[in-house]
Amino acid sequence: MKKTLYVSDLDGTLLNDVSVIDEESRTILNDLSGDGAAITVATARTPATVTGLLDGIDLTMPAIVMTGAAFYDLKSGQYSHMHFLRRKTVEKSLEVFANNGINPFVYTWKSDNRLHAFHSRNLNDVEEEFYRIRRDMGLKIFHLGELPDEFALDHTLLIFAVGNRDHFMEVKPVLEEAIGYPVSYYNDILHENTGFIEVFGEGVSKAAAVETMKSEWKFDELVVFGDNLNDIPMMQVADIAVAVENSYPEVKDFADEVIGRNTEQSVAKFIRDHFFNKKGDDSISVD
Repeated sequence: MKKTLYVSDLDGTLLNDVSVIDEESRTILNDLSGDGAAITVATARTPATVTGLLDGIDLTMPAIVMTGAAFYDLKSGQYSHMHFLRRKTVEKSLEVFANNGINPFVYTWKSDNRLHAFHSRNLNDVEEEFYRIRRDMGLKIFHLGELPDEFALDHTLLIFAVGNRDHFMEVKPVLEEAIGYPVSYYNDILHENTGFIEVFGEGVSKAAAVETMKSEWKFDELVVFGDNLNDIPMMQVADIAVAVENSYPEVKDFADEVIGRNTEQSVAKFIRDHFFNKKGDDSISVD
């Protein structure tokens, strides 16, 4: 009996065009979980937004959050598999950003089991919109006009910047040269001229996270779903890589299968069909 792990990106993939999971997909996913399907998400988002988006959905596995920097158990509210940046990497990253007129959010974990996001200067218009949407979420505390303290510097999970795409594409290679390894860049699917840069600990990626989950929970098969450029690495390590129709062309090129749009419950329907059509599989139980 083949034991399969299903992992979906959120934005543009499992979420529809108004950034929610519609009722039909919710029903399908809950029914599948009840039947023993192992389903989770891998996202650039933090638990502060993931918990709300997945409220009422009974996923059987921890969520992979912050592009793989940590796992987050939606039932217990506990972090695990956290990958902190080295202090020197944090300092070099902040120096490059400052030299290029960028003021990132520094996401740190503290012993209260919440994320603390530091931002040292006044917010620009794009950062203000980002902050306004997230400022009242209980799992994330913003510290505006503050630098990270000593504990935070040693427990940084993510340095995150939002701003102009063209400028960020110029800064990305400079940042990578300074810290000695690749950083994550991807486009904002909702705003045409906006992009994101993320600096994680070395080796952190959705790909590494899904491989860890597959190995530690002893799954035989990994099926992943994505739409954006930062989903390509995890698609490359999957046994079956699935792109939604609204994906970037480069993402479709890496996919084994292209399904319907994110607005058509395509991910949930694919999981349902694949789960019940697996040969010799009566049900799957997750320990």
